[in-house]
Amino acid sequence: MFGFLGPSGSGKTTTIKILTGQLAQTSGSAVVLGKPVKQISESIYEQGIVTDNSGIYERLTVYSNMKFFANILGVGKDRIDFLLTRVGLFVHKDKIANKLSKGMTQRLVLARSLLHKPRYFF
Repeated sequence: MFGFLGPSGSGKTTTIKILTGQLAQTSGSAVVLGKPVKQISESIYEQGIVTDNSGIYERLTVYSNMKFFANILGVGKDRIDFLLTRVGLFVHKDKIANKLSKGMTQRLVLARSLLHKPRYFF
């Protein structure tokens, strides 16, 4: 696990966008798991990426949001229950997502991003 700290404007977000293939680098080199980021395709999104604007389906419940993505990823109910418990949302599983606080929404996005046990996570 790595922490990425720095003052405002130092390039943290830019670096993360380069490492996740969302922004082309203009100089230097960057490698993720031995692969140059210039060779990264949309398959990067099969890994875990959470941003401050990662969307959820606001009209679905917490559990339905998780189940929707679990079905796409071929993940079972036990993984949903485990992750919702880990992020403290299991007791809120029947709550409509747009009724969650910002912090609870971020926890839901985090849990969703970990559903398929990604090899790496941003």
